[in-house]
Amino acid sequence: MASSKSKIIWAVLTVLFVIGLGVAWFGYSRILKPNVPSSLSNEILQVPRGLDYTQYVDLLDEKGILKDRSTFEWTAKQMKFDKRTPRSGQFKIPADANNLELIRFLRSAAQEPVKYTINSKRLLSDIAAANAEQLEADSAAFMAAFTDADLLKELELTPETVIAAIIPNTYNLYWNILPEDYLKRMVKERDAFWSKNGRLNKAKKLNMTPTQVTILASIVQKETNYNPEKRRMAGVYYNRFLGKQGIRKLQADPTVVFAVGDFTLRRVLNEHLEYDSPYNTYMYEGLPPGPIAQPDIYTIDATLELELHDYMYFCAAPNHSGSHLFARSLNQHNVNARKYRSWRYSPEYERSLRD
Repeated sequence: MASSKSKIIWAVLTVLFVIGLGVAWFGYSRILKPNVPSSLSNEILQVPRGLDYTQYVDLLDEKGILKDRSTFEWTAKQMKFDKRTPRSGQFKIPADANNLELIRFLRSAAQEPVKYTINSKRLLSDIAAANAEQLEADSAAFMAAFTDADLLKELELTPETVIAAIIPNTYNLYWNILPEDYLKRMVKERDAFWSKNGRLNKAKKLNMTPTQVTILASIVQKETNYNPEKRRMAGVYYNRFLGKQGIRKLQADPTVVFAVGDFTLRRVLNEHLEYDSPYNTYMYEGLPPGPIAQPDIYTIDATLELELHDYMYFCAAPNHSGSHLFARSLNQHNVNARKYRSWRYSPEYERSLRD
């Protein structure tokens, strides 16, 4: 009898042990077994705003983050993760994570910033398009922020000076940053930029505001790519800005091109000079109402440290260097211009193009 009871007890214990192993394996396979590949083709996950839970899991599946979708969804249900609104943003997924670790990560992990770079652009629409390639919002949403009257008033900007608030540089931003928050961030970055390296004091010494310096720098940048001359060229426009020799119009060809809106123009003709726009500095005195492009940091600093001289004119030098001939008087300028035209239409010039 005792032997029979012992057999029954051992049988029961064996069954319970097997059941326990099964439960343990079931729990392990669904919760603790790694469910994220040890090597992801792309460990960065970008989660758009407005996804529901099913769309969120679809995204994880499509990106190859889940080895087994069913075990993830089972664990998510036990942890009530399926009832949460998915967090948007950019995240760096931990490789080889199990479902428990992955869900805890998705619940609370900090976003992975985007290394956002903006190079010098001509128009706000160009910036909006570049932003849409690096950040979540589309170009239309950025343009809506750039033209939002209430937002611009809050930030003390105008439609013409918005572009002066966006300094070409590299910044750490969240991928899902809202366009209005983007513009507020750029204003803060602009203020930080101007507070460094004595830039504000340099602008004050020129009796100019940072926005005026940026406008002048934008003209210099569109006038020349030859960095060694930017300080001198800025000095020419500064002399005109001050009204030296009675000249108060900047007479800058790039501002006319901007006013006309035909950026393919290679020569500014008399018909273009008659185009009525506040950006036409042949028609109106002083600076235009806003930058004609985003000047880069080098050009802004060159303008802040412009050469103080008596030059009032310049024209292209008779060579392919991109340099210019500067003149203090109109007579000398006309001599320089004739030198350039003579070279420009000479056989030597034609030969240089072929070589």
